[in-house]
Amino acid sequence: MVDNIHLFRTLIDYPWTSASGVVEPNKADQINGTASSRNSSWVQLNGLWAPNKVCMPWGYQPHYAQYIDPETGTSYKIMIIPAACYEGNEDARGGFGALNYPAVFAQYLPYNTDPNHPMIALLHHDGENYGAGSESYYHSNFGNYCQWLRNNPSTYIGKTIQDYLDTFPPDPNDIVHFESGGWIGSGCLSPEFQYWLGDPNPYPTGYSPDWNSWAVITAARNWMMTAYAKVNGARSNYFNLTINDPIISDIIYNTGSYLAKAFHYYIRSQASCYEYWEGGPDENIWNANPTRSCNRAIDIIKNNIGVTTNDDYLIGPSIFLPQRQPYNPGGTEWGVQQPSDFEVWTFIYDLNGISQAYVKYRIDDDGIIDNKNYT
Repeated sequence: MVDNIHLFRTLIDYPWTSASGVVEPNKADQINGTASSRNSSWVQLNGLWAPNKVCMPWGYQPHYAQYIDPETGTSYKIMIIPAACYEGNEDARGGFGALNYPAVFAQYLPYNTDPNHPMIALLHHDGENYGAGSESYYHSNFGNYCQWLRNNPSTYIGKTIQDYLDTFPPDPNDIVHFESGGWIGSGCLSPEFQYWLGDPNPYPTGYSPDWNSWAVITAARNWMMTAYAKVNGARSNYFNLTINDPIISDIIYNTGSYLAKAFHYYIRSQASCYEYWEGGPDENIWNANPTRSCNRAIDIIKNNIGVTTNDDYLIGPSIFLPQRQPYNPGGTEWGVQQPSDFEVWTFIYDLNGISQAYVKYRIDDDGIIDNKNYT
């Protein structure tokens, strides 16, 4: 599932404004052409909070995305299902009634012109933290939604995502690019996931508790991979064995093998609230939890599985997904011109140390990012 604003922003003619709280798109992401080239239009939704225009029908139709292995040229594809950004956010206030289904969805109809790939309205939200966690959402409001569908069978159809895909599969050649980022609310749409990867504090501290947490989690991952390989007696760089895989229930309840118990704490370190909740009297407790959890996992590995910094099971370094700063080099962020030079940074850890690291990059030859014209 992809919040569909991260599709809208990949179009060259995306009518950006700051109203949704998202920085300007990076031009390297804007490689899906224009709305008209996708047989679509920019539409201003009315009757709900939707400060930026949406692209219909393209931004409401499933597509494929692909990854091309740079070493082999092999393509790997996955279906992406667009989730309705503004509509889902409005639905979170309480469902049918909070979101005026008849009035809002009627605005889809003039653009729903492809019978083989009709528009889908996936109303996604973090509902338990908003009005959608109420009793009325799951009972009276949902009942009203079902009755509305019954009253309009020729216009609207309620389906699960899988039902939709079984009936209207996307064209395997319909491959698109989508921007990184989360869902709407509290700045969560940031393509840099800044609620979970907050920039360092201003000089002189230069400290980011989020960066610190991810550095620790990256290091702990290397301990986990080495412990996994050692328990299985394998010189393997992947979690791809089934000999002594810990049982999920043991990981959840902190029972069973020492490897399961180590996973119990390692996985707990990745609860998203630890990075999300910044500020307030409990900030230090939240920020310390990833480190506390990882330390407990590593203690179990050292004391009971016997992994040391001298172990070498051909486990390569653990590398956090490389980042860049600024996000829009040579462009603008909130209207402020950014330098063309930029920093690439990451976290890397290996039990046996790291002697060197390289940044590999490709240069586009023709200004069109098409996975072909690179040097």
